[in-house]
Amino acid sequence: MKYVALVGAGGHSLGCHAPALQHYAKLHPDLVTLQAVCDLDMAKARTAASQFGFRNAVDSIPALFDKANGPVDAVIAVMPIPAVLPSTRELLKYNVPLTIEKPLGRDLAEAKGVVKVVRDARAADRVMVSFNRRFDPGLRMGLEWVARQKPVRY
Repeated sequence: MKYVALVGAGGHSLGCHAPALQHYAKLHPDLVTLQAVCDLDMAKARTAASQFGFRNAVDSIPALFDKANGPVDAVIAVMPIPAVLPSTRELLKYNVPLTIEKPLGRDLAEAKGVVKVVRDARAADRVMVSFNRRFDPGLRMGLEWVARQKPVRY
């Protein structure tokens, strides 16, 4: 059994990652337990935990790994861009596999900072950056084109 936590209860996390985790946990109840949602806004964490079937809600990374809240074997972190570097640094202390949502920073220096803390922690084998297409230039052009069109008639 693997106990998975979600850090961040914002729009992208609740629109993409939480539903996918919920679906996977329902398909594989013998493999995955949704352990906790962590968000600085405890009300958001509680709502997300309740909505998607996580056991706990916490408001800090140390609380996420507090033994009283149960084990955490893996983390998916979906945070505001300025929080990625400091939160990654903190999460790496707990030595669990980590998926980070991109972008990795506000600029190249912050992104390189994330790479550096991962390398310094010798954690490259357990850290993954999630890649989606929402900032892909081709997709952006297509979405803008669709928005300019009149409603489709059949």
